[in-house]
Amino acid sequence: MCGIAGIITLKKNNSEYIFRNLNLILNEMHYRGPNDSGIWINEKGNVGLGHNRLSIIDLNKRGKQPMSDHDKKVFTTFNGEIYNFKNLKKKLDKQGFKFKTQTDTEILPYLFNDLNVSNLSKLDGMFAFGLWHEKNKTLLLARDLFGKKPLYYFYDENIFVFASELKALSKIQNFSKKINKEALENYFLFQYIPAPLTIYKNVKKLKPGNCLTLNIKNMKKPILTIQNYNKFEIKRKKNSYPYIHKLKTLKDLIISAVEKRLLSDVPLGMFLSGGVDSSIIAAIATKEIGVKIKSFSIGFSNTSESEHKVAKQISEHLGTEHHQKLIDSKNLFDVKYIASMLDEPNGDSSCLPTYLVSKFAKEKVTVALSGDGGDEVFGGYNRYKDTLNEELIWIKKLLFVLKNKKFKRVSDRYLSSRYLIFDPGEIKKILGSVSEKFNSMFLELSSRLNDESYNVLDRMRQIDSEYYLPGAVLSKVDRMSMRNSLEVRSPLLDINVSKFAESLPVQDMWESPSNTKKILKDLAKDYLPAELINLPKRGFGLPSNSWSHKEIIKMVELTLLNKKSYLKNITDGDSYLSMISSMRNKQNFSIYKIWPLLIMEYWLKENLN
Repeated sequence: MCGIAGIITLKKNNSEYIFRNLNLILNEMHYRGPNDSGIWINEKGNVGLGHNRLSIIDLNKRGKQPMSDHDKKVFTTFNGEIYNFKNLKKKLDKQGFKFKTQTDTEILPYLFNDLNVSNLSKLDGMFAFGLWHEKNKTLLLARDLFGKKPLYYFYDENIFVFASELKALSKIQNFSKKINKEALENYFLFQYIPAPLTIYKNVKKLKPGNCLTLNIKNMKKPILTIQNYNKFEIKRKKNSYPYIHKLKTLKDLIISAVEKRLLSDVPLGMFLSGGVDSSIIAAIATKEIGVKIKSFSIGFSNTSESEHKVAKQISEHLGTEHHQKLIDSKNLFDVKYIASMLDEPNGDSSCLPTYLVSKFAKEKVTVALSGDGGDEVFGGYNRYKDTLNEELIWIKKLLFVLKNKKFKRVSDRYLSSRYLIFDPGEIKKILGSVSEKFNSMFLELSSRLNDESYNVLDRMRQIDSEYYLPGAVLSKVDRMSMRNSLEVRSPLLDINVSKFAESLPVQDMWESPSNTKKILKDLAKDYLPAELINLPKRGFGLPSNSWSHKEIIKMVELTLLNKKSYLKNITDGDSYLSMISSMRNKQNFSIYKIWPLLIMEYWLKENLN
């Protein structure tokens, strides 16, 4: 993993400005690539690329970036891994292109020497990159299918800047930190800010599976275009193969996905929880590929809400080299600390445990595999189960419901407290008003969930793959792991595994009333005893005894109710104060609402100061 950056100015001879600001950006995110750094600026002094390198493949200095083709016409700065780069390199070699490194990065200047964006679909991996074509005066930015790697950009009439992290990008001179109200609306709704929005009004995130081109041949009229080149899209035409055939196919695909992700020139391990997803990754690595893999988990003492005992059982059963660390759960509620490490506000309470397990793993490895993506791709969340069970109840009571006009749509049930932090009505009260764009977004989301042309489970996992997965899960994992200079790879988000999952019928993933992720669990039966597979699903958030109502209310009064509170001053005062003050009553208290607010308040305090 690495940190990337670039600056394009619409006037020549700007080398000093570009060099100074690229250095500011790279220094801010040095932990993303502590092994090396580099800056390239073109002869005209109006284009520059920067790179922080975390060396994973080909540790030689020749792997330094930014990297160019042989003719010095195409330059790139790359973050991520391309797992099929060797096959692509063979094909490019037959076309006459010659390579001087063993890196995956080097294929990019040749693959895109004609700026054919359709070649993006040939890349199997996780990535975000910037590529400058000197002859065509065109910048190409691209982000992988699920958005595993981040990419922010800022553009006005004089300058275009991109970077791996928002905090780093905000270090450029004369940067405006004006808050984006629409982003704030979305944060209150989801606990994260979905692409293309960011907390700052003048900065955007490139959406997953999208690419951006900026042509400045005519510097007075630059042309910027954005297009989608790939997405996780549920196929309404289901495959009709026998279930046993699909199990075998999935097994082969996951074996291939894990095998590709074991390629590394540095020590490699994996996160192991008590869940099915990471267990399958560990089982495939040890039993099918024959690797003695290091596994890592953290546990919480003084609480029953810890998976470390189950993780140890799974490790012993599979034969991984297991490492675990126990942390006192009563010392975990450090909201100010975690907010200080966040690139952009993220109200997911599992950010802190993710940071801790990444820090622990980094003591022994530089790359870790994880089970991320299994819930979204194969339908594993408890909220799916609850919504699907309700669907059956509503169907049975349909006639009665229609008579009494009490029918609840899928959107009413899913876009509830099981998915949202605050509902649109509450957000309107808190902020005083909401934008038309926010209303339109929520209506579109509701409409998609109520679309009866395909089944309920597919509607939910489609929404989660676009919103929750990149907005909350993958952004959390990337920021917390990269804070520790640790690369995390996700085999269940392999492009071939996900494409297979797109076509699965509901009955392969859901068995009423409680069996979610059915096909993954059936695959796990080849490696693990049923009692470990069928354990109740748990989250990876903070244990409930890591905080007390009294302590939280004290923190709320010092921060959210303080007269200098940022949130207090950008919300509707009376409604905001009423909502926060009501939390003093235990019956009205919700940690799921308070934690994101505290994160946002501390984040604004640190970054706006």
